[in-house]
Amino acid sequence: MAKKPQAGVGKAEAIRQYLLQHPDATPTDVVAAVKRAHGLTVRPALVSNVKYELKKAGKIPAGSEATAAQAGESPAPAATSRPDTAKSAKRSDSVQVTLNDLLAVRLIAAVDGLKALKRPR
Repeated sequence: MAKKPQAGVGKAEAIRQYLLQHPDATPTDVVAAVKRAHGLTVRPALVSNVKYELKKAGKIPAGSEATAAQAGESPAPAATSRPDTAKSAKRSDSVQVTLNDLLAVRLIAAVDGLKALKRPR
């Protein structure tokens, strides 16, 4: 049997109202605020789902734009170059595989079979 509609604000609507006023709030913050304001118990997962839907609909800004918009600043531009780190240095030391290398492996596999590729030399 279907339930009768509740009087007052539903959980998702209470979350939407709070997020529209506080777009950078974390799910934990929203759970506490909805409990205080409406006496409703909601889970952080529901808050995350509602927040995602609002972002997808363009009703609240995504990512760091929310914080920058509240502060009256424009979001910081993405960095154009990566800093030189140990991780990037390791990548430059790696072996480069060329198209000719791949074609040679393909030829060996076609002629001698895959077992020839698995044998140690």
